[in-house]
Amino acid sequence: MNRLLKIPFIALILGICMISCNNANTAEESTSEPVQDTTLYATQSFSLPKLSIKAEAFVADWPIFQEFEQEITALQKVRLERLTQGAEKLLVQADSLTRTLPDTLNSQSINSRLKVIDTRLKLLIQASKKNNATPPEIETQITETQKAIGHLWFQIN
Repeated sequence: MNRLLKIPFIALILGICMISCNNANTAEESTSEPVQDTTLYATQSFSLPKLSIKAEAFVADWPIFQEFEQEITALQKVRLERLTQGAEKLLVQADSLTRTLPDTLNSQSINSRLKVIDTRLKLLIQASKKNNATPPEIETQITETQKAIGHLWFQIN
């Protein structure tokens, strides 16, 4: 009698194992590869204000400024990952700009513009890393960052 009870019990355990193994395979198939985001950001045309001849003479011996300027112009029509990387690089460069500010440009107004740029870049990075951020939210942060950078250029002039 004991033997007859063991057969259905073993069959039940084998059935549960088969069902759970099948469910595990289905779960692996459904999470195979995430969808890649192909949205381009910073698609609106952005150009930095032209520096005056006098201002260009001040920034000519400020290599971090040239790097900062190149990185800004390179961040147009990029995917989210490149935007985040570029914004993080700009944040480091903005910090370097503040620390290496030439005496001729060292004024409260330029320091203030650099602090605003620092804040705007941090907000842009935060928005770009946010899981549920929408493209319009990120574009708003890009526009605000570009405005802050443009204000620095006007102040240098």
